[in-house]
Amino acid sequence: MKSIATLASIGLASAMFQCQSNNICLNANFVDNVLYLNATGPSTLGWFGIGVGTGMAGAQLFVFMRNSSGATLVSARTAPSEVMPTVDQLDWTLDHAASSGGFNASLSCPGCAKRVTAASAQPFIWSMYAPAKTFTTTSENLAHHSARGTWMFDVSNNTLHVSGASVQSAPVSKSIGGNYASRRLSLIIAHGVLMATSFVFLFPIGALFIRFWSLRAHYLMQGFNVSVLVAGFGIAVFISKGFQLSTPHQIIGLVVFICIWLQALLGLLHHLHYKRSQVVGFYHRYFGRAVILLGIANGYLGIELALDLEYMNLVWPVALYWAVAGVMLIVYTGLSIYVNVRSRRRKGSGGENECTGA
Repeated sequence: MKSIATLASIGLASAMFQCQSNNICLNANFVDNVLYLNATGPSTLGWFGIGVGTGMAGAQLFVFMRNSSGATLVSARTAPSEVMPTVDQLDWTLDHAASSGGFNASLSCPGCAKRVTAASAQPFIWSMYAPAKTFTTTSENLAHHSARGTWMFDVSNNTLHVSGASVQSAPVSKSIGGNYASRRLSLIIAHGVLMATSFVFLFPIGALFIRFWSLRAHYLMQGFNVSVLVAGFGIAVFISKGFQLSTPHQIIGLVVFICIWLQALLGLLHHLHYKRSQVVGFYHRYFGRAVILLGIANGYLGIELALDLEYMNLVWPVALYWAVAGVMLIVYTGLSIYVNVRSRRRKGSGGENECTGA
């Protein structure tokens, strides 16, 4: 590992940084399969992160924090997707860290060599959180970033992508803005409320309408429910823009969304051919119940994912969701049993057969 003197000799200890508008600055060099980073930031931040890669998923991340004495702490982390990064066992060395003042640290990372995909135009990502806060250890949970972006360096010749001046602005910065975190959280909550309302309340109620009210009420109610579902799905697509379809919640959610439209088609075929065959009606009824149960289970996965995305360690949202869903499932099951028993009694007494759907 190179010493601080060696770092200075290759220019890393010089003041040639690229800086974002929020005064997060970085100098990066790739020498002998070792990536050298020197990062600085203002003391007004709670933390900031530098990642080697094009996006959070799979990138090698370094999180810069400060303790109560003002000393800079550095934590090497990774994340499989857009969730809070966790501490990673990586071959790297903290070569220098400021003991007070703003953020300032230099590190060398042989383990980052596999992340350098194009030394002449190596992509990096950055993120930050404000206001200021202190950390006790480098493994503590992080509050969700309030801004993020990207930049690029030429790290192949011990020089920065932009050279000739002591400080350069980062030309590829894509900051989302200070209100990103609150806007994202609002959209996540809206998505969750719409989807939970659909699967926990509206679809089960709509399924019972055909037994307690009429066929017309059933398909009008389920049509309204599908519109609520589409709105919630649209918000999910907007939130996920630019992210990989990688989490179980995303994949199952897409499957459930497709299944809802298949269920609507089965319902249409069932009611068109009801007098000739009950086979389609059987599949419509039980396929619908399976999709509702899968949607409810995916709601739980969604809550867990949202808590991870927002770095919240809370139990009550999951407990409340399962309590409400459990009560609704009990009520739905009880009413379905009651309807089936009533239907059998009517058939036994010679009563008129009725169109089933619950």
